Amino acid sequence: MDLNVLGCPPLDHFRSVTKATLGAVIDHFEAVAAITAEGSTGMANSSQSLRAQQDEAYQRSLRADAEKEKNRKKEEQAAKEKERMEMEAKENLERRKHERELLLEHLVGSLPDEPSSGIKLVVVLPDGSKIQRSFTAETMLPKLYDWVFTHLGKDVEIQRDAFILRTMLPPQSFPENKDTLLESGISAPMKLVVELL
Repeated sequence: MDLNVLGCPPLDHFRSVTKATLGAVIDHFEAVAAITAEGSTGMANSSQSLRAQQDEAYQRSLRADAEKEKNRKKEEQAAKEKERMEMEAKENLERRKHERELLLEHLVGSLPDEPSSGIKLVVVLPDGSKIQRSFTAETMLPKLYDWVFTHLGKDVEIQRDAFILRTMLPPQSFPENKDTLLESGISAPMKLVVELL
């Protein structure tokens, strides 16, 4: 049957229009697919870039947190070490004070009794205070030093061998030795001065 009779365009016309329309639709879909693929690739690349930036920021944050924790532990350890050293110094000082007290008690106990008559000595300590006591002429010079040290030794920083006794005028020193007071030249009441070495 002839479609022309019915007022329809020829079949070849439909075929060419359909082919052209389908070609245009296919071209359109291919263009859209290309754009979509390009957009998807761009979005994927953008998404990957964003993810990489986020990962890097996260890693930086982890490193910063780890560094802060490391510094906190160092500070904590330093504070503990300082506290330990202060406690050790305090214990050491207390131990030294206790040892000094025992030494002073021993020295006081080992001093000869003070004679009612003898050589009266006045000793001026480094702080300007004065102490006085009588000794016999036969008293050994180290006992005089022991007696002076019982007054100086309360300061744990002063050692037993860190001073010498001397006169002001005429200047004369009496270094500690095994002599008696008489043998050392101390035979009359005298004023001595402690000179720290």
